[in-house]
Amino acid sequence: MCTIKGSEGEVADAEAQIRAIIQQRAEHDANQVEEQYPLERSKHKVIIGKGGATIKKIEAETGARLLIPKESPEDFITIRGEAAAVAAAKKMVKNEIEGEVNFKIPFEGHPMGVAGIMNLFLANKAAKLQALEQQLGAKIAINRDDKCITINGDTKPVLDTSMAINKLLAEVANKCVIKVDDVKKTGRVIGRGGEMVRKLQDDTGASIKVDKETSSVTIHGTVAQIAAAKAKVDALLSSDTIPVMLLKGEVQKTLSVPKAASGSIIGTKGASIREIQETSGAKVNLGDATDGMVACMVYGSPAAVTKACTMIEAKIAESAKAEEARNTRIAADANSQQKAAETFGSEAFAASAAAATTEDDGWGGGSSTGW
Repeated sequence: MCTIKGSEGEVADAEAQIRAIIQQRAEHDANQVEEQYPLERSKHKVIIGKGGATIKKIEAETGARLLIPKESPEDFITIRGEAAAVAAAKKMVKNEIEGEVNFKIPFEGHPMGVAGIMNLFLANKAAKLQALEQQLGAKIAINRDDKCITINGDTKPVLDTSMAINKLLAEVANKCVIKVDDVKKTGRVIGRGGEMVRKLQDDTGASIKVDKETSSVTIHGTVAQIAAAKAKVDALLSSDTIPVMLLKGEVQKTLSVPKAASGSIIGTKGASIREIQETSGAKVNLGDATDGMVACMVYGSPAAVTKACTMIEAKIAESAKAEEARNTRIAADANSQQKAAETFGSEAFAASAAAATTEDDGWGGGSSTGW
C-alpha cells in the first residue's frame, strides 16, 4: 500500500506518476526473459574474471544480467534481460569459454592486386563487406599493410564466411585487357582526379587499372562484372566527345568549333588552351573532328565557363579572320596567274614563239631542213 498526502492536485499528480512508473515496470518485466546457460562449475571463475572484470564487461556491452550461484554452485549460470540482450550475452559467454575463432585469408598474390581487393570489399561504403557480415554472422577486417582478410567469430560463421570469401576471390580472378589505340584516350577512363575510374568500379563491381605506359585498360572481376565494365570502357573510348563528371555547382557547355580553328585554341604545344584554362579557371576538352567540326567541352563554375567560352569564341573569330585573309590572298594570286596566262597566250607570245623558230638552236636547227 502507498499513502499519498498533500493537496488534492498534488495527490492526483503524484498518483499519476506512480501509476506510470508501475506501468513501465510491468512492461519492462513483460519483455524480460531468463535462461539457464549450461556451464561447468569450474568455469564460473572464467566468466567472473579478475576482480569481476569479465562479467562486468559482458553486462555492460549486452545490457543483460548474469547471475552466478555462489553458496551452492551448479553447472549453469542464469542470464536475465530482454531477448536480444540475453542472446548477445550467451554469445559472449561462449566466446570467453571456447575462445573466438580467428581465420586469415592472404590476398597479396591475387590478380586484382591489393588496391583491387580493397575496392572490391570497401566500395560503396563497404557494401560487400557489410552484406557478408550480416548474412553469415562473422566479423571481417581487411588490412592493406598485411594484405590479409581477417575473419572473427564463432566457428560455423567463420567457416561459412571464409568459404564465401574464397569463392568470391576465385570468381573475380578473371581478367580482360583492352588495348587503347591512342594513349591520350586513357585519360577518359581515368577521369578528373580518378573520378571516372572510381565511378566505373562502383557501378560495375569490377576492378579497373589503367596503364598509360602500355596504353591499356585491365579489368578484373566476375564474368558479369567484366562484361559490364568493358561495355562502359569501350563506350568511353569510342565516343566522339569526352565525358565529364561535374562537381557540385559546376556547369558544362559544348561549343561546335571548325576543325581549322582547333589549332588556334590549342596553340603551340598546348600554350593557348593552357592560357584559357588558367585565366578562366574552367576546364576545356577538345574531342575528335566529325564532318569538319570539333566538339569543345567547357566545364567549371558558371562564371569560369562563361569567361572561357568568350576566349574560345575570340580564338574562333581570329581563326576565321585569318582564314578569310588567306583565301583572299589565294584568290588574288589565282587572279594574277590567270592574267599572266592570258597575256602569255596573246599575239605577242605568238610572235615571240615564231621568231624563236628561225634561230639556230645549236643542234642543226634554224632555216636548214636537212642534216
